[in-house]
Amino acid sequence: MQTEQMEPRPRVFLLKYGSPSWAIARATFATNFFASGGYEIIESAEIYSIKDGVDIALEINPEVVVLCSSNEEYVRMPPDVLTLLVQQSLVIVAGDPKEIGEHLQKLGISHYIHRKSPLMKTLQVINSIVLK
Repeated sequence: MQTEQMEPRPRVFLLKYGSPSWAIARATFATNFFASGGYEIIESAEIYSIKDGVDIALEINPEVVVLCSSNEEYVRMPPDVLTLLVQQSLVIVAGDPKEIGEHLQKLGISHYIHRKSPLMKTLQVINSIVLK
């Protein structure tokens, strides 16, 4: 992957919040997914509010932010808090929340990674966005 030859490598911030079991599981998946593509992984400590996580992400300013939580938490994300994040970084949801896809689209989130994602094709799409 072209990311492996870049200095510095593009960064992925794993924003874990909500239920620890969901957050950890989805963050672990996202770590493996992006590390295989040569991205630098920045993992947050457990965050209890999406606003706190967004504040940290805004400070770090990564190329990609992966939301790692349960589908129920994704529905409760405050639009005003996410607006700044979506303007700064490519925001990706870990999971396959088809039932709330329209809601996430309205928030500016249209990229997902999950176990059925074709790894190479998905990374190529993400690279085409992030590495402009």
